[in-house]
Amino acid sequence: MLTTRRPLPPGTLSRMRSVLTGRISVLIGPSGVGKSTLMNTLVPAADRSVGRVNPVTGQGRHTSSSLVAIPLGDGWLIDTPGLRGFGLGHVSAERVVEAFGDLAEGTAG
Repeated sequence: MLTTRRPLPPGTLSRMRSVLTGRISVLIGPSGVGKSTLMNTLVPAADRSVGRVNPVTGQGRHTSSSLVAIPLGDGWLIDTPGLRGFGLGHVSAERVVEAFGDLAEGTAG
């Protein structure tokens, strides 16, 4: 898992390219966080539509309404429509960590 912010810090784009090369990677997150913008930065020929975040609500709009996979070197980069909500209220914290083992280290304390 990679996280980033905007503007991209120096070196982040090249580091991302090297990590994503040879893999199938998926951009996920809420509407308006910049998934399609990041795809366009990594693969300019992708030409994904991008929108603006509403200044009043701070939320993005569903500009991308379809999933698209674009070649990135010898791998693939997949852009997804934004998530409006995701809940695990009915699942215990222990079960989440069981299902997503990569979270174990961060939740140890």
